[in-house]
This record gives sequence, C-alpha cells and structure tokens, in this order.
Amino acid sequence: MKITWLGHASVLLEGSKTVLIDPFFHNNPSATTTVEELPPIDVVLCTHDHFDHAGDLLAVCQKKGATFVGQYELTERADLKEAGVSVVGMNIGGTYNVDDSLSVTLTPAVHSSTLGSPTGVIVTLDGNTVYHAG
Repeated sequence: MKITWLGHASVLLEGSKTVLIDPFFHNNPSATTTVEELPPIDVVLCTHDHFDHAGDLLAVCQKKGATFVGQYELTERADLKEAGVSVVGMNIGGTYNVDDSLSVTLTPAVHSSTLGSPTGVIVTLDGNTVYHAG
C-alpha cells in the first residue's frame, strides 16, 4: 500500500483500490494537490463534518465517481443525495467490506461534529492495515 499525505488530515491510500480520507484541498494552505489533480478514487472516507475534513467531499465524489463511506448521519447530507453520490452509511464499531481487498471500520473519536459522531477509521487494503484518527 502506498500512503501519501496530501495536507492537513487528507491522506491517499493506493493499492488495488484507491482510498481518500478527509478530503480538504480548496483554501487549504497545506494542500499538496487539487481535486482535479487527484487520481481516480474508489472510496472516500470522512471522519467528521468540519470543513477542514469534509470541505471537498462532494467535489471529489462528483469529479472522481467515488463512493462515500462514512458515519450514517454524514452520509445523509442533502447535497450528496441531490448530486446522486453513492453512499454507504455506517455506525461506529461497524465494518464495511467493499470487497476482498478493502474493508473500513469506524472507531470512536473525541471531537465535535454537527452531523453524527466523529470517528477514526481503520482501513485494511490488500492485507495492510492503517488507522486514521481524524
């Protein structure tokens, strides 16, 4: 698995699938790329709804055709539904198996959030596991 820090909390995981965590590029002084420059993305994960973690969630899903996997209330955002973004809502402690090569588990995080509870994410990709605290 290739892991690339893209600025602030944004991380790109590349293997048999490409996973983007906490997409925040527009007006991000530490961003190393733009939404347009990202490779094709299979899955976007977002730990909570603050702008510096979810600021480009809709843009990435629309422009890259990615599925958003995240905490249930966050996947219910009206703008995602109106745009027809594919979403998978989860609860903390649950695991979603995208396929045999990729699984996502949500963990509790101590932080604030307007939509649902903040989370950390455990991602297993091609047999390698990483934890992103959000």
